[in-house]
Amino acid sequence: MSVRAIPPEPIPAPIPDRVATPRVRPVPQPGERVARVLPPAQESAAASGVDLPSTEAPGGYDVPPVPERGWNVVFQAIDPGAEADTVVTVELEVSAQGLIRHWRIVESNAPLEATTALLLGLETTTMLPAVRDGEPVDAIVRYELRFLRVPSN
Repeated sequence: MSVRAIPPEPIPAPIPDRVATPRVRPVPQPGERVARVLPPAQESAAASGVDLPSTEAPGGYDVPPVPERGWNVVFQAIDPGAEADTVVTVELEVSAQGLIRHWRIVESNAPLEATTALLLGLETTTMLPAVRDGEPVDAIVRYELRFLRVPSN
């Protein structure tokens, strides 16, 4: 399988979000020790066959947006005959209310049709918004999602 980069598409003008109170994680204070405990969303993602996402270096926020309860993806679309895990890099535009306004595939080692089928429903993932100076903000972030293939017996 080869890795294909998708040329950048123009991002449409922001759509006003529904009125909602954003859910925000507390920002650690300077010098405060933070326990490295896996949030439930990441535990469920890891248990269901999706590797933990990795973000690029944040730009414009202190804390990047993360899924509140795991990714809404279609696991049935994983090709059982695939020779390797499917790795997809997606770019998300996340509002200050935690809604995914827009997403696009940046790169994938699987065919575009198979990758798109895996990501159906991605826009319904509820996110904890990015935080800057203790306030939720809009953000554009990239995540690498790794869909583990099921080994054949």
